[in-house]
Amino acid sequence: MTKKTDEAVSPWMWETKKGNTILLKGGSQMLSIDLKKKAKGTFKIGKSTYDIRNKGYWNPKTVVERKDKPVALLTRNFWDKTASLRFMDGSTFVFHVYHYPILMLVITLDDGTEIGSFELLSSKPATVNFSSKETDTKNEKHLAVFAIGQFVFHGLRKEYPVSIDTDQKKSSKKHTGKSSIKNHPKSQSAKPKKTVEKTKKADDAILKKVVDINN
Repeated sequence: MTKKTDEAVSPWMWETKKGNTILLKGGSQMLSIDLKKKAKGTFKIGKSTYDIRNKGYWNPKTVVERKDKPVALLTRNFWDKTASLRFMDGSTFVFHVYHYPILMLVITLDDGTEIGSFELLSSKPATVNFSSKETDTKNEKHLAVFAIGQFVFHGLRKEYPVSIDTDQKKSSKKHTGKSSIKNHPKSQSAKPKKTVEKTKKADDAILKKVVDINN
C-alpha cells in the first residue's frame, strides 16, 4: 500500500515491504507494522515492539500492549460514530470514520485538531492516501497512534463493500495530501466531543494496568 502523494506536499508515505507495512517520512523509516493476521498484529517504533489486537463481540475494543502490559485502549460502538483512544497519562485521541463518498479515517486530538487521515482512493487494487501535518518524528505516542490508525483502517477497508469508481473520486474532492475533516461532507454533523465518553468498568479495569508508553 503506497501513498501516491508528492513528497513536496506531504513527506509521509506508507509502503509494503516483505510483508510489513512501513511508515516513511522523507525516505526515513518511522515505524513498521505486521498486518498479516486478521484481528491482531505487531508494530515497531525504534527499539520498542507493541502488540495490537481486537477483543470483544464485533471487535468493539482494540488493545495495545507492550511486554504483555496494556498501553492504550481504543473503544467504539459502531464505525459510523467516533471512537476514543485512551492512554495512561489521560491523553485522548478521537477516530472519526466516514463511509461516503469515500472510506475515510480522520484522527484528531481531543480538542478537534487533526493529526492524520487515511482515505481509500480505490478498492481494487487498494490505494490509500495518508496525510499528516505532524513534524515531530520523535513523538513516539503520535507514531503509535498512526500505527493503530493503520491497523484499524486495514480492517475497515477489508469490510468496505463499495468499489470506488473514477467519477466518484473526482466528484468527491481533489486529493492534494492536505485532507481535512472539514472537507468531508459528513463532518459538519460530526463535531469532535471535548469530553471522553464514559467507558464500562471493564475498560477502566484494563486502563488501571496501563503503562506509560515512554517507559
